[in-house]
Amino acid sequence: MSEATTLDSPTAQPPPAPAPAPAAGGGGSPRTESQKHEVSVEIQGQKHAQLKKYEEGRKAKYKKQFESNNLYWKSFRGLLNDAVLETDRALEIVEARAIIDRHYAESLEAIGMGNVDDKNNPITSLSSSSSRAKQKKVKKVAGEDKEGAQRRASLFRMNSEGLLESRAQSELGMLQQLIMTHGDCAARYNENVAIITNEILPDMNNLLTTISADVTNIAAYGDSMMLELEAAELKVQQAWDVYAAAAGAALAGGGGGGEEEKEKGSDELVEDSRCIWVDEMKYTLAVVLLQRVWKKANDGLGALFSRMKNLEYDRRVKMQELMILFMQRQEQLWVALPAIQGPCLKSLTEKTIERSQVDEDIGASIRTGAQNIQMFNNTAKMADVGVKSDA
Repeated sequence: MSEATTLDSPTAQPPPAPAPAPAAGGGGSPRTESQKHEVSVEIQGQKHAQLKKYEEGRKAKYKKQFESNNLYWKSFRGLLNDAVLETDRALEIVEARAIIDRHYAESLEAIGMGNVDDKNNPITSLSSSSSRAKQKKVKKVAGEDKEGAQRRASLFRMNSEGLLESRAQSELGMLQQLIMTHGDCAARYNENVAIITNEILPDMNNLLTTISADVTNIAAYGDSMMLELEAAELKVQQAWDVYAAAAGAALAGGGGGGEEEKEKGSDELVEDSRCIWVDEMKYTLAVVLLQRVWKKANDGLGALFSRMKNLEYDRRVKMQELMILFMQRQEQLWVALPAIQGPCLKSLTEKTIERSQVDEDIGASIRTGAQNIQMFNNTAKMADVGVKSDA
C-alpha cells in the first residue's frame, strides 16, 4: 500500500437530521388534524427524498472505497506472506546444505576407512541397515577364489585410520596420501556443518518463528477490521431497508388521500409518524457508527502498515547478515579444500615409477606373500588339529 493510501471514510457527510418526533394529543378540529396530516406527509416526502438521494450516494461511494481498500489490504497480506515464505526458503536452503555436507563428510570418511559395499557405495551411519550389513561380507575380487578371499580378509584389514595394516609401505605409497586426503576433507565438511548447525540455523529458526507470529497477528487484526467494516455497512443497509419500507408505505397511503387514511384519528397519525421517525433515527445512528468504524479501521490499519515496515526492515537486515555468514563459511570451506588436495596431487605427480624398483617390489611382495600364506596355512592346520583333539 502506498504511503498516501488511507481508509478515507465514504460517509464523511452525515445524513440529514431526522425531523423532531411528532407530539401526542389532538386538540384541534378534525379539519385542522387533516390539514396537519397532509402537511406532515408532504414534509416526510421531502425528507424521504433527501435521505434516499443521500443513501444512494453514500452506498456508491462506500462500495468504491471499500473495494479499493480491500484490494490494497489483500496486496498487503501478500507482502506479509512473501516475507514468511522468503525466510522459510532461506532456512530450507541452509539446512538442506548442512544435511548434504554431513552426508558427504560421512561418505568421505567411509571411503577413507574402506567401508564400501559390493558396488563400492560408501557405507555410513546414515546408510540403510541392509547396506551396513554388507560391510561384514568379504568383498570379492575378480579372479580370486574363496580361499584367497578369506586369506586376504584375514591379512589385509583396515586399521582405525583406514590404512591397510599388513601391506608394505611401498605398496601404500600412492594410496596413503589419497586416503588421508579423504579424512581431512571430511573433517573440514564436519567443521562447516557444526558451525551452520550451531551458529546460523538457530538464528534463522528464531527469525522465522518471530516473523511468522508477527505476520499472523497483523493479518488477524487487519482481517477483523475489514470484517467490522462489512458488518457496519450491512447494519446501515438493513436500517435503510426498514426505514424505506415504512416511509414508502406511509407516503403511498397518505399521498393518495385514501378514505382509510383520512378516517384515521389524530393519535393513529401521530403513531405512524413516530414509527417512521424511529426507523429514520436507527438509520442515522447506523451511519454514524459506520463512520466511527471507518475512523477506527483507518487508524488501526495505518498503524499496522507502519509496524510491518519496521518488521520488514529488521527482517531483511537480519536475513542479509545470516546469508553473508553462511556464504563466508562456504567460501572458507571451498578455499580450504585445494590446500588439502594439493599435497596429494603433488605426491602423485612427483612420484617416479622405475621399472627396476617395480621388479624389486614385486619380488619382495611375492616372497612376503608366500610367507604369509604359509603362516596362514599352518595356523589353519593347528586350528583343525585342536578341534579334532577336543572331539
